Amino acid sequence: MKKRLFALAMCLVFMFAVIPVASATIPAIGLNDSKIVTQPDGVVSYEFTAPESKVYIFKLSKLLPLSMTTSLKLYDDQNQLIVSSVAYGGSHASYNMTAGEVVRIDASVPTSSFSTMKAGLVVLSSDVTLSNLGTKYVEIGAIGTFTAPSSQQYTFTTGGAVYGSIARDTVIKAYDASGNLIGENDNYEAGSQYSQVVLNLTAGQVVKIKILPKNPADFNYQVLISSFGEN
Repeated sequence: MKKRLFALAMCLVFMFAVIPVASATIPAIGLNDSKIVTQPDGVVSYEFTAPESKVYIFKLSKLLPLSMTTSLKLYDDQNQLIVSSVAYGGSHASYNMTAGEVVRIDASVPTSSFSTMKAGLVVLSSDVTLSNLGTKYVEIGAIGTFTAPSSQQYTFTTGGAVYGSIARDTVIKAYDASGNLIGENDNYEAGSQYSQVVLNLTAGQVVKIKILPKNPADFNYQVLISSFGEN
């Protein structure tokens, strides 16, 4: 009897040893994709794979209620923490990735008796193309590429935020193709929180325009940037 029980036990051990156990998979989030994170979810994880080599923007913005603290953390494929952002009003992280690189995103909103707390998670490209005589809403933290169509003076100005009527205090910086800073500005006129740089460019010259916030919480907003030449 003991031998039969022992044989049966060994058989069960063997069966469980050879049957593969499915591992938990982390859902994917794509570029420009958005996910909702709620308070009952706790920490929610997603994996993002960079489609090309560039800087990506990760945002966790408040949806409900109007004010709360959010937590956003990025980990590499070795489970090492890369970036941590815990902020009131919304969390933001920028990370320079190579094509095919994978990061895990851990997002959460605070535990509260207000169980309907919600935040929106989105992954964006930091690159935008700016055109002459054009205006475009861009993420604060984005990098705009501008190619001068002719040799003349060009003006780049930030404007109103997308969400609400509150002005966002920005800093604008301009870089040449080699990454050298060629212009920057905080408040271009008295009483204004907007920024402006004026550059003398030659035909075909490429510049990078970067928009930064004075207040880190404003990383979760967009601003209007205009670019125009004299003719």
